[in-house]
Amino acid sequence: CVRQGDNLIITSDSYGGWNRHFEWIAESVDSQNGIIDMEGQTDRQFATEAGPGEPMFAAEVVNLRRDIIFEGQKDDPDSKHGAHFMIFHTPDVKQTISGVHFTNFGQGGNIGRYPIHFHICGPSPSLVSKNVITNSNQRCVMIHNTNNVTIEDNVAYKTK
Repeated sequence: CVRQGDNLIITSDSYGGWNRHFEWIAESVDSQNGIIDMEGQTDRQFATEAGPGEPMFAAEVVNLRRDIIFEGQKDDPDSKHGAHFMIFHTPDVKQTISGVHFTNFGQGGNIGRYPIHFHICGPSPSLVSKNVITNSNQRCVMIHNTNNVTIEDNVAYKTK
């Protein structure tokens, strides 16, 4: 799953350590032996379920690469404005949003302008999974007057 050049994150492994994550780029990948060499280095040991550290704070590794990328415009004079993706009034229609990287989405200060927004869809047997949302200007996924949406295995990184 990891390719050379992928941007990987190791999450914080401590309570309240929201800024103690580690970001790096996969320099080379040996898929036969499961070894990833990284650009840069750290001598820090991250907690795992087996130790060291507290198992309840085990670090996770996240790959930010997705092959489908939706990128909001960056030349808006208002730096808080990005694109927004809205599913609007679709009762009983299954929507699937999976494997997409949303970057520079959301509009800070504008109600209803979120990276992924289900808006008054009623019963909606939909799925939002395996997406990455980075550099969001306002939240990440908003469910408004909508039921039965499953949200799983998504990543939100560098969001406001």
